[in-house]
Amino acid sequence: MIGAIADDLTGATDVAAAFQSAGLRVGLFFGGIAASAPTADLDAVVVGLKTRTVPAADAVDASLAAARARRSRAGSPTDPPATSAHGWRTACW
Repeated sequence: MIGAIADDLTGATDVAAAFQSAGLRVGLFFGGIAASAPTADLDAVVVGLKTRTVPAADAVDASLAAARARRSRAGSPTDPPATSAHGWRTACW
């Protein structure tokens, strides 16, 4: 499954629309993915967060939490990478 985390709602809808235009079944979630949200039949999950204007550490924490929520579902790895080569923490799956 493809996953994307956007720092605002517009970016999330743009990414989701692009995935859908490519023929993917897309789930678009704002603020995070609820534990009860059905995602098993999706090809891509996009999470829109309002993190563009918050302190960087808070944005990283929110992004990592969204990635972990997705990864905690069956068949997903359990933890995103913590840091990149440049010292930036990343949230991708």
